[in-house]
Amino acid sequence: MKASLLLPVSGALLASAARLHPRHIAYVTEVETKTVTEWYGVTSTPKPEAEPKQLANNNVIENTPAQVPAQAPAQAPAQQAAPSDNDLQDVTQDPPQAKVYQPEPQVSSPQQPQPSTSNAGQNSGSISDSRLQDFTNYQNSILDHHNIHRLNHSAPLLSWDDTLAQYASQTAHTCVWKHDQTLGGGGYGQNLASWGSTENIDNDATKIRTAASAVTNQWYNKELPLYHYYQAEDPTNEPDFFQWGHFTQMVWKKTTKVGCASVLCRAGTVLSYPAWYTVCNYDPQGNMAGEFVQNVSPALGKSAVSI
Repeated sequence: MKASLLLPVSGALLASAARLHPRHIAYVTEVETKTVTEWYGVTSTPKPEAEPKQLANNNVIENTPAQVPAQAPAQAPAQQAAPSDNDLQDVTQDPPQAKVYQPEPQVSSPQQPQPSTSNAGQNSGSISDSRLQDFTNYQNSILDHHNIHRLNHSAPLLSWDDTLAQYASQTAHTCVWKHDQTLGGGGYGQNLASWGSTENIDNDATKIRTAASAVTNQWYNKELPLYHYYQAEDPTNEPDFFQWGHFTQMVWKKTTKVGCASVLCRAGTVLSYPAWYTVCNYDPQGNMAGEFVQNVSPALGKSAVSI
């Protein structure tokens, strides 16, 4: 038997700069959402097809959008979801020379996918289920779980960028739940996610599964149904921007590169539990005001993917 309790908490949006001229001044939106879920019957070490133990665990999910520089793209806030004894957070940032909005970091429960190669999905028009369920390689898994959804929105496949990944690692190692798009001069988008548990999560399988779950379950599956602005050039002023900004950054057509990192942070830093803190940086940056119609296309109706 499994019982669960879901408690969503929404934070306030924060504008980083006053909007003097609608099309020339960029501002940042921050949204923070928390979801607390109690699960019974959780496995201490997540493995695919493993039966959960009869234990009680708490999961927390937080989302906070990254701040956007003046005249930069808008980024949507990350959403929160209840993970299996885990917590996830995600954050998105905005590109230069446009109004920018960023989603808040999210926390969700990842499931066990499987790894892919560092360039997995880059040169093919499809990604097999076996690759999506392979969690042996962090870089490949991140790429596959981005690209499978980009294919569904007619967006070109992303390639891995070591520099963006290095910046993501530096941000994640601070274990501070906050966007940082200043490293290397900025100009890239950013999504944040965190996932924590009271059980032992210090292993590579959990790390990779958690990161892939943030991409597929939180930023895509959870936000896709909430986006209804395919004919709007600038939906960043909509009150629900924080609910879908991670999704739009993920499928933004002009974005060509991604670099991510996940770091295990101690309890009391990112979350109240020990948590995997995942940061993904995108270049070029998405969520640019006035460019949504050409960069965010409706889904083609391909089969849904989940972890």
